[in-house]
Amino acid sequence: MKIKFVLSFSCLFISTSLTFIPIQKILGQQTSPTIPESNTVPDSTTPDSTTTPDITPTTTPELNTVPDSATIPLPCDNDQQLSSPPPATGKPTWETSIYKYYGEINPKTKEANGRGLMIFKNNGFQYYGTFKNNKRNGCGKLSYPVESNINYYLGQFQSDKFQGLGRLKLRNQNEYIGAFVNNRCQGRGVYVFKDKTEQDGTWREDKLEGSNNLSCKEFNTNYR
Repeated sequence: MKIKFVLSFSCLFISTSLTFIPIQKILGQQTSPTIPESNTVPDSTTPDSTTTPDITPTTTPELNTVPDSATIPLPCDNDQQLSSPPPATGKPTWETSIYKYYGEINPKTKEANGRGLMIFKNNGFQYYGTFKNNKRNGCGKLSYPVESNINYYLGQFQSDKFQGLGRLKLRNQNEYIGAFVNNRCQGRGVYVFKDKTEQDGTWREDKLEGSNNLSCKEFNTNYR
């Protein structure tokens, strides 16, 4: 009895399905939805390639041609007297076995204090600029001997060291312009070549980040 009932029910179910859901209606329901075409979507919701803003840079800056050296402020460059220090004339204000000094001193200690010119007797270096307690402090220019590959450093000093902003120039006319920390190229800086092309970026311990061959170590000498 259970088998007959199940078969009868199945037949009844199939028959009922065919009666109330004709095949034409099923096919009609499948084809009735309309999918909107792309050209019917409002322009406000679909970006048009002709109106999409172009975010690609119009020019790609090249590493060696960006004139960033002009954007680095060099406070000591404003002191034109540093570019052409006065000659040493007359008797030195103070003299030791190591150097001759012409300029302002502390009358009590006889140490260089203020603006002055210090000429080192044995190695050919000379410094013109600001002193504090007999040490280079503030703006100044340190000129190197002729046999050195360095021409000069003009910039900020602290306790005899390059500290702050300045320029370090080579005899071959290449130069580094930028930040110094403890006598090293450190921070933002630009290396300017003789032909005026440049490489700029962040420097750490005399090396330009991202460069395998550019370094301030060529500026190093026994006196720095």
